[in-house]
Amino acid sequence: MKRLDWNSDLVLDIDSVDSQHRYLFDLFNRISESSDVVIDEEGLIDKLLEFTQYHFDHEEKFIAKLGFPAAEWEHHRRQHREFLEACRALRGSPTWKLLDYFQDWFLAHTLGEDMRIKEYLDQGPDLKGVSPEGR
Repeated sequence: MKRLDWNSDLVLDIDSVDSQHRYLFDLFNRISESSDVVIDEEGLIDKLLEFTQYHFDHEEKFIAKLGFPAAEWEHHRRQHREFLEACRALRGSPTWKLLDYFQDWFLAHTLGEDMRIKEYLDQGPDLKGVSPEGR
């Protein structure tokens, strides 16, 4: 059974984004631990993908407000879109394939691309007008 375990290496110090990441990890683990994820009576896989979309929209709006470099923001956004497209394409496959892909991609993305947001914030950009939800 696959698990996504939250740890301090994943913390961006952006409260809303960190809490959304933790929620996604919890939802992923509920699916993984389910006795019959093939049937998915609770619709957890759909909830996972819907909340992932919500999270990506939130994260993209937040980093756009930060003044994150345009090329990097667009790259980040494109990765989100491609990930969701791949997950939707896997929706008809055995659940373990979707969970494998989700786990591998999400960890790599959070530890790589999302950490670039933290690095950018650590450089001290002017945050006037940016929502104070975090940091």
